[in-house]
Amino acid sequence: MLKIPAKHHVSALFWLAISTISSAVHAGDEADSSVSYKRLDTILDDKLEDYKHQYPEINFLLLRGGDQTVEDMVTLGRVLGKKPVNMDYEHPAELRKDLINVSVNRILFMLQSQMPSSSLFKTNKKLSGQQYVCVLAISPVQIAGNSIQATRHLLDQPLEFVRNIPKRLLLSPEDYLAFVIDHEIYHCLQSMYSGPQPMSHKKLWGEYFQFLNEQAADFYALGMHIRKSRRVTTFCRNIQRIRCVSLASADANHFTSKGIQQLLKIPAREFINADTSAVFAKARHFREHEVIDYNTYIQYVSSAIEAMKVLGLSSLITEELQISQVEISPDPSQVDELVSHTRQCLAELAGKKLD
Repeated sequence: MLKIPAKHHVSALFWLAISTISSAVHAGDEADSSVSYKRLDTILDDKLEDYKHQYPEINFLLLRGGDQTVEDMVTLGRVLGKKPVNMDYEHPAELRKDLINVSVNRILFMLQSQMPSSSLFKTNKKLSGQQYVCVLAISPVQIAGNSIQATRHLLDQPLEFVRNIPKRLLLSPEDYLAFVIDHEIYHCLQSMYSGPQPMSHKKLWGEYFQFLNEQAADFYALGMHIRKSRRVTTFCRNIQRIRCVSLASADANHFTSKGIQQLLKIPAREFINADTSAVFAKARHFREHEVIDYNTYIQYVSSAIEAMKVLGLSSLITEELQISQVEISPDPSQVDELVSHTRQCLAELAGKKLD
């Protein structure tokens, strides 16, 4: 899942500081950078057809939400059938029904709010040849109707700030929609071929696995973008820059910019000459061997919370997030690095570079 957006209530002082280095508002960006709904649907349909061909054992079920939510939920029930199994989380058999109820209600929420998500289920429909179902909630128009909309969807910041971003740093609607599709499908592939999130009594185990999977999903989605574009594009750099400011929306688990930097060090030809399964294998290797371990993640969370305080974002530190700051003190050097990177990327998005 890309993320559930934070409420746009960043401290007024913080955004006042950012606005002082902003460039002029691009009043016509929404109209100039729009893309036709038909074009978005074509991108979505073509990518799903490619995935269905590459992974015939998986039924990729697309749900769009919004006004279609009721119809979507009926379709979901019909496809899953009786006694489906959630494949994203390891769980004891006695809790299987409860997990399904939670999973279905989560899908309902994502459809109603038209936020992208994915879930993998195993059904009893062995005879169909597609026992596994990757449920995708994606509304193309809602997330990528134009460049302002696409950029704000990922950045999750006030419209006034997004409108100030220089045009060259805005996300292309077509590229962003493709990125979202690949990102969400990665999560299904991860559960299918690497297994579910293991059970654990560790305090931040669920948060750690979200961090782990988001790192790999961005790696995979940008690897697919490079494969299609046949080069590293400005879109890759723009995604990296936006992920660099994730702390500004209290979203430490989507701070994937350092992982993206590792991706961009790989020669583009390694993605250009790869098929979809090979790109997935690269992302899987990155996730298993190059992303930080659990103990290092705990230290990172503590440092991220402290960095948010330094940035003037204390109002975004919820009680839940504060509780997650376990008995490990922030690493001063890591705090400085997070603060520096966040300020630098925000300044660039605002049209300036800090000295």
